[in-house]
Amino acid sequence: MCKRNLVIINVLIFVAIIHFSIVSAAAKTITIATDPLGSGTYGCTAGIASVLNKHIDQSVKVRSTNGALEVGPSLAMGEAEIGILSSYEAMMAYRTEGRYDKPLKGMDKAPFRLLMGGPPTLVSVVVREDAGIKYAKDLKGKRFVGVFMGCKACSLQGSAFLANWGLSEKDVTMIRTPGLGEAIDLLTEGKADAAGTAAPGMAVLRELDAKRGARFLSLNPDPAAVKTYQDIFPASIELIKPAPDLAGVKGPTYMAAFEDLLIANKNLISDEMAYNIVKALWEHNDELRKTHVNLKYLTSKKMVTKGSPIPYHPGAIKFFKEKGVWDKEVEAKNELLLKEEKK
Repeated sequence: MCKRNLVIINVLIFVAIIHFSIVSAAAKTITIATDPLGSGTYGCTAGIASVLNKHIDQSVKVRSTNGALEVGPSLAMGEAEIGILSSYEAMMAYRTEGRYDKPLKGMDKAPFRLLMGGPPTLVSVVVREDAGIKYAKDLKGKRFVGVFMGCKACSLQGSAFLANWGLSEKDVTMIRTPGLGEAIDLLTEGKADAAGTAAPGMAVLRELDAKRGARFLSLNPDPAAVKTYQDIFPASIELIKPAPDLAGVKGPTYMAAFEDLLIANKNLISDEMAYNIVKALWEHNDELRKTHVNLKYLTSKKMVTKGSPIPYHPGAIKFFKEKGVWDKEVEAKNELLLKEEKK
């Protein structure tokens, strides 16, 4: 009888251990790795975490880092379940290329899956209006600031814009500069005619517009031309209309939009959890947009980005399909990324 009771007790203990393990796993905190404390990206991440903590059955915390070179490897190595990376940094970390080659050595592709896109940064080539440049074809022979020694991504954007228009560095007079601010200064000083990339909200751009006039050139929206752009730099293309806070946008203009992406480690975030995360952020979008100034432009429909360099998480896909925002173009791009991943 005692032996039988001992067996029962052991079984009960075993069941209790299993139950505790399941509860502990369900209660595990999700960590989102992001940019340093005080940055705009950190503020956006904190806003996302605050909404998730209210609306999903799991604790979410934000971990600040020294930047993308720490976020990417932390996410790839499983030190964080979710990470925030710009589209360019996400592409490089996912491919384990460039500066991610050494920290992710031996890893062909990082185990990344996209949950959703974030607030877009709009960019295009900007010219000074008194240079007589209204269309891309007018760039031929002009002084083009296209090499940014302190910003590899900026240089790639300049190359992508030229490629989108069927141009190359040989069609312009290339100018090198340390950074983006210096490039706009060269336009203001009349020492250059066009800058390979710029964003409407830049203070130095407003100064250029006030002194000489600034004009953003419109990208070619043809699908083949868009693909040419995206082969060099990951971004979607959006039609932007003039607005008081968009200096240099003189008329309806197609601009590149790259985002901070909310990325999951596919081995740590289940389909169900991915679904619940995206669902919470979608359904409480009004609340999310009030958490940080950079999130106010992130509408629900913009959570599905066509410029992602990595495949979507199956859980996110399921939710977006239910909402009717998962279209054939996004599906084709996602299938292509998955096919390339298997090579």
